[in-house]
Amino acid sequence: FRTIFRWVVIKYTMGRWDGYDYLRAKHFKMSECEKAIFVLYPMSKGDQTGKGKICTLATRKHISNPVALTLLYFKLFGMEMDGRDESRINCALRYTKAGLVPKADQGLSYNEGCKQAKKLLEEMGFSSKGYGESSAKRAGVTESLEGGATVEQIQLVGGWKTPGMPLYYAQMNEKFK
Repeated sequence: FRTIFRWVVIKYTMGRWDGYDYLRAKHFKMSECEKAIFVLYPMSKGDQTGKGKICTLATRKHISNPVALTLLYFKLFGMEMDGRDESRINCALRYTKAGLVPKADQGLSYNEGCKQAKKLLEEMGFSSKGYGESSAKRAGVTESLEGGATVEQIQLVGGWKTPGMPLYYAQMNEKFK
């Protein structure tokens, strides 16, 4: 579930592993209408001002509804969207008699995250060949283009300085090669 949650957040925010890895529960905030969640990436590669990047996870009528998955993730891992919870979103897990529990202060390494993602893909009957942690971002860019978003809109969400970057991620996707 943790891997799927990571894919969904990165897909819909067009984030990077390093930005996702820095996220804490306090960086998530429910909108007043409770149909969206705001995510503040306090650090991102293209953040020239050091103010971070705010992205919106909107409710979708889809199995990968990012709002529903975020609420479930927070509930399962005992996290709060109170602006103070320092629990790591990308946390490591430990085994206990009660099952897996998050190590709220310890992050999941990039290598372990990739290894677990590839294992999950194989278990689901998909090839993990060519998988990388930018795969979710590529899927987000591709889905946005197919849904009618402009390159400029995608550029804004992804935080890219040039319109070439969204097109680069789309071209890496099989549908746009």
